Amino acid sequence: MKSNRDGIGARITAATGNLKQVWEIKRTVGIYSSSDPRAHFGLGQSGTIDSLSVRWPSGKVQEFKNVAADAHYVLHEEEGLRKGY
Repeated sequence: MKSNRDGIGARITAATGNLKQVWEIKRTVGIYSSSDPRAHFGLGQSGTIDSLSVRWPSGKVQEFKNVAADAHYVLHEEEGLRKGY
């Protein structure tokens, strides 16, 4: 089963050293507002994300290792991780 086009509801977990962060993709924050659907992780001095895990609304889980910091990526349920803009 494929998730929605925008990945709304996907949970992204980034782990670097002792730091673990989770971001859920959503579009709304309040009744009359919206939020940026892009996930952003602060890594401090780390140059890589040791482990990046994506749990899609469909239940599919993707795992990526040693993802370079200071870059934009596009996550796609079928194609995986690719360098963004």
